[in-house]
Formats: sequence, C-alpha cells, structure tokens
Amino acid sequence: MNNKRTYSIIGFLIIYVILLELLIYFEGNTTNGKINNLWDSFWYSIVTLATVGYGDIVPTSTAGKVIGLIFVFGSITVLGAVIGKVSDFITDMRERKKMGYSGTKFENHVVIIGLNAFVKQIIKTLLDAH
Repeated sequence: MNNKRTYSIIGFLIIYVILLELLIYFEGNTTNGKINNLWDSFWYSIVTLATVGYGDIVPTSTAGKVIGLIFVFGSITVLGAVIGKVSDFITDMRERKKMGYSGTKFENHVVIIGLNAFVKQIIKTLLDAH
C-alpha cells in the first residue's frame, strides 16, 4: 500500500474513533441518552453507516445528533467509494476477458513483433535450444 493511502486510512480511523468518543461524551451526559459506552457508540455508527437505521440506539442531545449527521454524510461517501471500487473491479475483469488476458499468466513467453528471415532464424535457434 502506498504511503498516501496508508495515511488516509489511519487519518480516517482516528477521526472515526474521536467521533465515537465524542458521541459517548455528549450522550452519556444526558438523562435519557442511550449511548453510554463504546459498544453502543460503535453499534450506532455501524447501523447508521450501513444505512440500516434500526432506531434502537439514537442520539438525543443536539451535539449527538450533529455527530449522527456526520455519520450519515460519511456513509454516503463510504458507500459511494465502495460502489465505485466494485464497479471498477468488474469493468477491469470484463476488459481483461475481452482483451484475452483472462487466465493468462504471462510467464515463459516470447513475444515476436515483425516476422522476417532474421527473426525466423532467431526463432529456430530458440526452439532448437529448448
């Protein structure tokens, strides 16, 4: 993995953990808050990011709702990126199959471009050597 991508993933994870902790902090200080520990916060974020939205655990404070909005917009971004990557993969596989690369290992090959008497002699020498 290249450094830019690694740093992006690490940065994303740090922001994610900070948001989880902020959600616990703001919701834990409310009287009817249902997000009181890391598991509740994680569960809420995954349900929101997966666009399932069970509704069993929801933020009740204004700050918690703002963090929930960040998770919603983040889920749109993550979902779009995943769909894009899957689409790219499928397109690449179809293109490889169309070009005849599917199932080819490209090992122990000799590619010959331009066939003339000299090249024929080289081919004969190669074939005789093996």
